[in-house]
Amino acid sequence: MSVVMLPPGQLARLISDRLRHARSRTGGRAGRASEIAWIVQRSLEEGGVHCGTTPSMEDLKGFLIASPRGAEITVSERLSDDERLDLFANLLARAMVENLDVRARSVLKPIWSAAFGPTQTSAGTARAFTSHLAYVDGRAPRDESRTARRNAAVAAVLTQAILDGHLELAPRYAFGLESETQRRPGLRPAFGRLVLELCHRFSLALFWRSSRYQRLRANRQVTEVASHIEGMLRRAYAV
Repeated sequence: MSVVMLPPGQLARLISDRLRHARSRTGGRAGRASEIAWIVQRSLEEGGVHCGTTPSMEDLKGFLIASPRGAEITVSERLSDDERLDLFANLLARAMVENLDVRARSVLKPIWSAAFGPTQTSAGTARAFTSHLAYVDGRAPRDESRTARRNAAVAAVLTQAILDGHLELAPRYAFGLESETQRRPGLRPAFGRLVLELCHRFSLALFWRSSRYQRLRANRQVTEVASHIEGMLRRAYAV
């Protein structure tokens, strides 16, 4: 019997919330890597991802395979707790990156439906099949394309946001945090949703294409300013 995997963005939010809660109980300390890795693994398994280990991998740290029939993450037994924790988060980030290219390209659509109806790209949208191989340092293929390098850079930022428990350090649409399902009627709120949708989509497009914007977006002060501006727009247009 196959188990359906939760959307990667939803899983990332679950893990991030649990890590932030775990740190709040220890006064902000990260805690032992084994405990944190256990929290992440348990969350993945609750989200429909089978997690296992194997002693037989030499060139790989681990791999992810996800399809409509189920999802699996397998990691090497030789990894330390810190390495296993980073790999779990990175493979989840890789699953999100698989769908970001399409989402980042659709900057101008479906803007109208965001204001007046459900968006066509939702948090649950995912490719039918996703896979990624995580290589041991120095064992990865040397002929990586520009796209592969970009994917790795974006996944690294998302990985850190998950492990830090602060998803706001990346564009909300990277995690599938799209428009609200409950919409206030009227042209004024609709126009406000239109403006917010356009801002979020351009932010995702810049995040996908620009390493400078990735660093800027990960700055906590910039994040606070962006959140403040969004709050003002929501109040101004009664969104």
